[in-house]
Order: sequence, then C-alpha cells, then structure tokens
Amino acid sequence: MAENLASMPPPRLGLAGNDEAPTGRPDMDGQGSAGSGGNVDHPAQALGTMELLEEKAALGTHDGTNGKVNGVNGVNGANGHGDVDPYAARAQNALGNKDASPREGGGSFKRSYTFKAMMGVQEENERIDVKASLDAIERWPAKKKGYSQLCSFLLFFALYCCVMVMQINPGEVFRIDDALRNQVVDESGALQDVSTLGDLFDYLTGQIMENVFPGSWYNDDPLTTSEAGYVLDYNKLVGGLLIVQRRGVRRKCVEPRYELTNSSYDEFYRVCYTEKTTEGLIAKNETAAAALPPDSLDFNVPWLPGSLPAEGLKMDPNDLSTIFGINPVEAPPPRVLEKKAETGNKLGNFEEAFVYDHRYGGFSSFLAYADGSIKNLAKIEALKETLWLDKYTRGVDIKFAVYNGHANMFTFVAISFNYALTGAFKEYQREAGTQVVIKTVNMEPYRIGGDNPPGDLIRLILELILLVWIFNYIASLVRELVEVALKEGWSGKRKKDRATGHIIQVGGVANMLSNPWTLIDSVNYLLFVLYIATRLDILSTIYDTDKIIAVPTNKYESVLEEISAKLSMQLLYNFFNILLCLVRCFKFYRFQPRLAIINRTLVNAFPDLYHFCLMFITVLFGFAVMSNILFGTELWQFATLLEALNTGWLWMNGALNYTEIARVDAEMSVVYYVSFVFLINIVLLNVLLAILVDSYAVASEQTNDEFGGDPDKVPSLGSDIGEITKRTFSWGGVSDHVLQQVLENLEDEEKEFVTKEELLSYVPPSIIASQKLTVEKMCKNPSVVLIEVDEDEEKLKKEEGALEDALEAHAAKGDAGKSRQDKMEEALIGQIEELLRENAFLKRQYAAKKKKQ
Repeated sequence: MAENLASMPPPRLGLAGNDEAPTGRPDMDGQGSAGSGGNVDHPAQALGTMELLEEKAALGTHDGTNGKVNGVNGVNGANGHGDVDPYAARAQNALGNKDASPREGGGSFKRSYTFKAMMGVQEENERIDVKASLDAIERWPAKKKGYSQLCSFLLFFALYCCVMVMQINPGEVFRIDDALRNQVVDESGALQDVSTLGDLFDYLTGQIMENVFPGSWYNDDPLTTSEAGYVLDYNKLVGGLLIVQRRGVRRKCVEPRYELTNSSYDEFYRVCYTEKTTEGLIAKNETAAAALPPDSLDFNVPWLPGSLPAEGLKMDPNDLSTIFGINPVEAPPPRVLEKKAETGNKLGNFEEAFVYDHRYGGFSSFLAYADGSIKNLAKIEALKETLWLDKYTRGVDIKFAVYNGHANMFTFVAISFNYALTGAFKEYQREAGTQVVIKTVNMEPYRIGGDNPPGDLIRLILELILLVWIFNYIASLVRELVEVALKEGWSGKRKKDRATGHIIQVGGVANMLSNPWTLIDSVNYLLFVLYIATRLDILSTIYDTDKIIAVPTNKYESVLEEISAKLSMQLLYNFFNILLCLVRCFKFYRFQPRLAIINRTLVNAFPDLYHFCLMFITVLFGFAVMSNILFGTELWQFATLLEALNTGWLWMNGALNYTEIARVDAEMSVVYYVSFVFLINIVLLNVLLAILVDSYAVASEQTNDEFGGDPDKVPSLGSDIGEITKRTFSWGGVSDHVLQQVLENLEDEEKEFVTKEELLSYVPPSIIASQKLTVEKMCKNPSVVLIEVDEDEEKLKKEEGALEDALEAHAAKGDAGKSRQDKMEEALIGQIEELLRENAFLKRQYAAKKKKQ
C-alpha cells in the first residue's frame, strides 16, 4: 500500500461529485439518482470519501455516489457511474485484497476458561471470538480445580454436620428435655418464685418431690410397685434425688491496715460473708480445721450446717473444739443427733447431710427411690427443722437422672441455685444466677447386629469416614508445609516484581504461615482434633466397666454428670468448628468471579470498617455507661456494665423497650432513648450500610473490568455448570492443548474474530492429519465461543486493519528524502485517519440501530 501511494503522480485538482439520494436505502450498495461530479483529487482522498459516503448511505443520508468501489472516482451521469481512475483501483486493491496468511508456527501452551455462546447465532454470520475462546481455555484448569475443592469441602462439611446430628439426635432429645423442663422443673413457673431459703424448701416439696417421687395417680389412686419410680409416666428414675449444699466462709467486714482506718460501723455490723465456698478448701480425708491456717480461724471458718455461732463470737485458734464443736468430716452437730434419736431412725441416713462429702464438694443428702416418697418427704422436713440452710449457704444443687426406654437414652437434670449476699437467690438465667442443665446421654451408642436398627452401624461408618477425611486434610497441610520448607526455606526466595521493578520476597514457610487462610485452616483442624479426642474420651467413659450403670440402683450415678460435662465441651468444639467451616467457605469461593464479589467487598471495606468499629464501640460503650448509671439501680438489664452493653446491642438490633426505662426516670429516659436511636440506629448503622454498599459496588466494578467491563461476560454459576456439563458430555472435539496453540497464533496475528474454516487453517497439517480434525471437531470444543458478527462491521474492521498496516509501513520509511508529493500524501493520510475514526463511529451507531430494529 505504501509503495502504491508513493509511486502515484501529483494529484489533480477537481471537485468531488455529489448527488442527494431520495430513497436512502440502508444497504451498502448505495445506488443514487442521476448526478454530476468531477475528478477526485487523489486516490487516498477518494478512499476516505468513499467510506464516509458509504456510511452516510447506510444511515439513509448518503450522496448520489455509487457505494461500490468501482464507481467512486469521477462520478458523472446517471446512477452515479463514471470513469474509473486506475490509481483508485490500485489503492482499493491494496486495501480490499489484503489477506492474512496462516502460520503453522507454534506458540506456547497456557491455561483456560469461558463458555460457548450459541443462542441466536445465524449460521452464515457465525464467527469465533478469539480472545473469549482463549480466555475460556486459560481459565478452565483453575475453574476445574476450584469447583473440585469447593464440592469436596461442601461434601465434607455436610458429612460433618450429618455425623453431629446423628450423634446428638436433637429431635428426640428436645422432646425429653421439653417435658422435664416444663413439667418437672417448671422453669417458667415455680422455679421463678424461689427467692429465699424458705422458698427453696417449698419448691422441693411442692414441685420436685411430687414429680420425681409421685405416690398416686391424678385421681389419688395409689401407685403399685410396678407403677412407682417413673417420672412423667415413661421416664424411669435412676437411683434417686441428690441435694448438695455449697457453704461459704465469713470474715471481718473491714480488715484495717492502720488503726485510724477502722470503720465507724465495726461494732454495728461485726461479721460479713464471702462468695468463697468450702469446695476445694477441704482435701479428701482432711478435717475442716486442718484445711485452714490457724491465723485465719477467727473469722474465716467453714461452719457446719445447724451449728450457727453467735455473731462476733471469738474463738481460740489453739482449741479446735471451741471452733467447730464436732469435726465436720467425722460426725454431725448435736442437734442433728437429737433429731435422729427423736425420730427413732425412721429418717435413715438423714444425719449424713451434715457431714462434708468430698465426692460432691459440699454437704449432700441423697433421697433414694427405694425409700419411697413418704420417707423422703420426711427427710426434707427434718432438714428444714434442723436449719440445714443458713447464712453460710452459698448455693444448692438438685440433681437426678431418668432413663427413657423408648428413646434408649439417659437424661441428667441439674438445678443450681446461688444464694446472694443480699438475702435472696440470684434470679433465673442472670449472671451466676439460677441455672437449669438437662443433658441426654446414650450409654449404648453402637448397638450393632441382631434385630437392632441399622442407624448405629451407619453412624459408625460415617464417623470413620469423617475421621479419615479430617486426618487427610491435616496430612495435606503438613505435606504442603514440608514441601515449601524444602523448596523455598523459611523466608522464601527473592524475586523481581515485573510491575514495579522492586525486589520482593515470595514463598517460604513464614509467608505461608502468615496467610490468614492457613491460620484459619490450622485452628479448624486443631478443633477437629479436640473434638475427636473428646469423643473418644466420652466413649472410654461409657465403656469403662467400673462406671457402667447397674440398674436397678439405690445410689446417685455420677457417671452421667461426668459424661454430661464432656458432652458440653464437645458441643462447644462443634460450635466453633461449624463457625470456622462457614468462614472457610469464602476461601473456596475465590475462584468464581461472582461468588468472590463478597470476598472483595469485605477486603475493600476493611480499612473503613475497622475505623468505623472503633467509633461504634466508643459510642456504644458511652451509652452503656450512661444506662448503667441512670437505670442500673432498678433494672437488671443495666445492673452491670456487661449487661448494659448486651442490652445496648439488643436495642441496636431492634429489641427496644422504652417502657422499662421510663418507669425508672421519665425525663432522662426520653433523652437517652432519642439520642440512642438517632446516633446508633439511624446514623451509625446507615454509615455501616453505606460502607458495605460502596465496597460492593467497587468490587462488582472490579470484577466487570476483568471481563472487559461487560457484566454479561462475567461467568455465573449457571454458565459454569453449563460449561462443566458440556465438557463432561462432549466427545470427539479438538483438545484444549491444540486449540490453545491455534488461538494464541491467531492472537499474535491480531485477529479478533475468525470463521470456522479460518480456525482450522491455522492448525498445523500434521496435527490435522494425525487427529483427523474437521471444522465440526474444532468447534465441538466447549471453549470455542461463537458469536454473531455484522458483515458490514467485519468488513470495516478489515479495511481499518489494512489501512493501519499501510500507515505503519509508510511511517517506517522515516522523513528522510521526503518529496513534495510525499508530504501531500502524509497530509491526506491524516485526513483519512480522521475520516476513518468518524466512519467507525457511524458504523457502530448503525449496527446498534440495526440490532434494535
């Protein structure tokens, strides 16, 4: 092209022909009515004028010039035909007949990703999108690996959850728990009324004894021997009911360091008590006196039940008999022995409740099922008469266990009361207040064989699979760490960053361990190991021959309490394990662009989030302090700073209760309520929402930019599943290896769209022969992206490419030795470039208009 332009004679001046077309057909033939014209100045100008007029003809506003190549120059006469300028023909041939010759050369084989778009594609207008197809191939291995890891982890997570559900059996456990909690314990009724020591005795006799030791049917018919011993008809009582008292110690109200610091009220209120209990102070087989140092015996003594001393009584540390009266480990107080003698031993082991029991860490009374309901009620009345509970009482635990044969489960029930120094039991479910613990234990977890259902065998198999899977994950992490350590060492290798040119440290064990995902994986695996260890510990306790429950029994089976505590630890590990597994799901979402938007959102929002959290915590803490001061004296929700913080968090999430604070302080409650709602619920929460929304928009835009700025090109789960399905069920297509080489060659040739035949022509003949490739086989590969291309737009792109090649060749010759003709040609080329840009814009406008129509 450049040689043709350089060899042309100087341009002849003249006028370009023009004739307005009345019809304005939107086709590229551009036929007009009769017109007149003159000679075109130069073939290059003719070319530019031709393309501009062609575009105007396509838009319905073209001149009367024939849009065909041979009728452009010297337009004269009817239908726009005129004499053909040979230079124009030479220029047109240089532009129109330029063909890219295929190469057989290689190119490197890379990796892949995308899908085949065939919907609505016309066969004659089908073109292969080279870049999209190459992206599809390069992304495919990463996509394949990502979906493989995601599906594997989700399957593992589902197996773990399934094993947890089968081990716990929440549905059956809930029904037993709900019946005992609401009918026997009466959690929402009688239990809430226990406030004083006297209330506790009323609760024992009126609620617990009537349900644990029923003596008759609802119509007062007495229970027979076979009918007795059941709680709520179907739950067999195991052993009986255990009551344990935890006793405290007393002290001086003020321990003065100097004489002048004595309190003015020392003589008015001489003795105080502490929350400290005797549990742990008295070692096994050790007397209460020997457990405490002599210099603390004056005011730090664990007193016996039923032997409350006079307030302010001074004791001689050298005379232990004056301190304890009777050894609390060896014998009960005298008044208890008197009561026992008075009843004629009808109360059984009643006196044991006044002797410290190392097994339970307190003073215990066991009400055996074999003693019957009448005798057990008499024991409780005797405990009440002998002042078993007094000022030194710090807490009382009521414990019993039942067995449900229909569910094949033991259920352990524990009700814990904590007596406050205010003279009342701490309220239910408050900090250190009354608590109800109900745990169900399967003492025969693996009943396999015989007529037993297959559930236990299935659970055992799933547990073994889960065990192998967990240790396989751990082994993979350890193996990866060892490989990195052997290949890259602790600190890794130094490498030059091609983007910045700086030397950076990459790889290494230190870099791997500092990766947040590695840390999360490690903690998750550690919790799995703890869960396995706890599970094995529970099983070893269950199958310990010394701890097997031999029914019927007349003693308290502490093994159920022991296993219940271990089950609580197992549930705690499971909770954090499931939480970390949910977090780890985001690790496996990173390969999928649309799923990874959430990850990017959190990463983009992090700088703003932690600044926001600092401000938010400051404001919330300030409101917590205000509420603690204003309302904490009357409302338990604000009684402590932690409770106030918790209540503020609940208020923030919508659990507002203005009525309660208005009852305390009507004026200040309005100020507090309005300021809280405005600053936290309206301002701060909306700021948080704005941070997340903006970060999501940025993350979405970043994802779209990776795929050319078109959201429709971002792969979705549906498109990925479609591609996986096509790859799974498509056979006989060309391999990704060969297709990638061909597409890389086309990209090197700067081809954007090619026909099917042209794609095949770029395959080396040896490969075509060996693999018997055809056009159909080439297009059968799911990575091939077929689109519909407008013929006019494709022609325009070819012409643009040919002209750019000519311009590059012309520019390569340099400015040396330029003649006047060369300079004129250079000026014309500039005009051609400008017209070419306008032509391309109009062409795309027309294409968009045509598609809408």
